[in-house]
Amino acid sequence: GTGKRTLFGLFNSACTPELPARINQLAVYCCITECRDETPFNFRIVDVDEEREVVFETEGILRCDDPLGIVELDLVLGGIEFPDYGEYRLQLLSDGHPLIERKLMVIDPAMLSSGGG
Repeated sequence: GTGKRTLFGLFNSACTPELPARINQLAVYCCITECRDETPFNFRIVDVDEEREVVFETEGILRCDDPLGIVELDLVLGGIEFPDYGEYRLQLLSDGHPLIERKLMVIDPAMLSSGGG
C-alpha cells in the first residue's frame, strides 16, 4: 500500500538433494536507472555458460518518464526447475544488452558434507 519495499529472505544459492532442483517461489527485485520512456526488457535464468536450454524467460516493458528516475521491477516466479547442480545467472536485458546480472548457485548437499565443491 505504501509503495515501499522490504526485502527479506535474500539468497544466492539453493541446496537440494534432488534433481531437477525446484524452487516453488522465487521473487526477483531489480532497481534500474537511465530508462527512457518505454524500455523493453527480457528477464531470463540461464546456466553460467549458456550451453543448456534457458531455465526461465519472460519479457515486458519498463516505463519511466524521467531518465534520472529509478524504476523498480518486481517479478514473482513460480515452479522454477534447475536441471542440474552448478552456477546459473539471473539476467535482465534490454534489446539484447545486459542491464544487470546476478549469480545463483544450485548445490548438492552431499558436496557440502563431503567437503567437496
